[in-house]
Amino acid sequence: MYMQIPKVILWIGIGVIILICGLLLQRNRSFLEKTVLVTFFNYVNPQKQLSEEKSLSELANKEKIRTLIKENAQLKVQLGFIPEKANLMPVRVLWSNGTHYTITFDLPKKNTYSIVGVPVIYKDILVGTILRASGEVAVFQQVSDASFEHKGVTDRGVKGTIKGGFGQEVVFEAPVDTIITKGDRLFAIDEKKGWRFLVGTVQAVDATKNLPTQSARITYFASTVPSHLLYVAL
Repeated sequence: MYMQIPKVILWIGIGVIILICGLLLQRNRSFLEKTVLVTFFNYVNPQKQLSEEKSLSELANKEKIRTLIKENAQLKVQLGFIPEKANLMPVRVLWSNGTHYTITFDLPKKNTYSIVGVPVIYKDILVGTILRASGEVAVFQQVSDASFEHKGVTDRGVKGTIKGGFGQEVVFEAPVDTIITKGDRLFAIDEKKGWRFLVGTVQAVDATKNLPTQSARITYFASTVPSHLLYVAL
C-alpha cells in the first residue's frame, strides 16, 4: 500500500521548487538573455540583427578614422617636412675633412637652383647645408660644424638659432623667457623655401640670469649616418 503525500506538503514542495527556479533565473538573467532571448528575436527578425551589426561596424570604422587622423596630425608635428615641389637628388660623398664633406650629385639639365644653403638630409634628419659649390661638386658643412648657424624651432613652437659648437657640439639659443625642456624635438627650418628637418632633441638647458638668451645642448641625430644614403633637397 502506497503512502499518500498530504496535499499541503506537496504544494509546499512545488512552491520551493518554483522559488529555487526563480532565483536561478534571476542570477543567470544576462546569460539567458544572450543565449535564449537574443537568439530567438534574431531568428524572428534577422534584418534587425543585420542592421545593428552594420551600425556597430560603421561606428567602429568612424572611430578608427578619427584615431588615424589624430595620429597623422601628431606625426606631421613630429616629423620633418619636404615641400612637394622639392627635387631629392642622391649624394655621392667623395671625401670628408672633419665636419666638411665634398660631395657630387647630378643636377637637373636646366638648373635654376641656388645650391648654396641647400639642405643635405638623411630621411627626415638634417645632416648639414651646402657651403659652396662649383658645377656638380659641392662642399657641405654638418650641423655640428663650429661655423654652422641656422634658424630653428622646437615642437613647442619656440623659435631660435641652431649653432654648431666646439667638439661637434650642437646648441640651440632662444629667448630666455621661452620654455625649453629636456626631450623637446628641434627642427631646422627655412620659411621661404618651406622645408623643415629634424636636428635632434634637447639634452639640457642652461638659462643664465641677466642674459637675453638661454642655451640648450642638443643630442644631434645625424652625428653618425650612412653617407651612401644622403640626399640634397633642391
